[in-house]
Amino acid sequence: MIALLSFDKGKYNAAASRLYYALYQACVGELNGKGKTAGDFLSEDRRASLRERKSTTDVPMWPHDVVTDMALSHNGLEMTSMERAVIRQSKALRVKGDYGDKESVTGGELQPLLEKSPQLLRSLGVMIEQGG
Repeated sequence: MIALLSFDKGKYNAAASRLYYALYQACVGELNGKGKTAGDFLSEDRRASLRERKSTTDVPMWPHDVVTDMALSHNGLEMTSMERAVIRQSKALRVKGDYGDKESVTGGELQPLLEKSPQLLRSLGVMIEQGG
């Protein structure tokens, strides 16, 4: 997992970002696998706005707030409270690392999430190579 490689190199902001995006993409895959689309959770105005910004891949955009809301709600993805906490904390560290003016993510903040994330990723159907 790229997040672990970044962590091992002391690049904690990058590791936090990669961890969050791995979890985000896994949640999107799980929602898609359940036959859900981003549009199922959006108002018509928001759907129209996203259609205007559609990516060049023609893959429907899943807004981050929708994905994390579905991951964190009991009506979205089936997760334990610990798994929900990992996603919530990972998103907070990604925001801190990507947008924090003076603060950076620390190894101490990130390490517990990295230790818990392989189990969560596997539960979301992600294949993880041995050692990752």
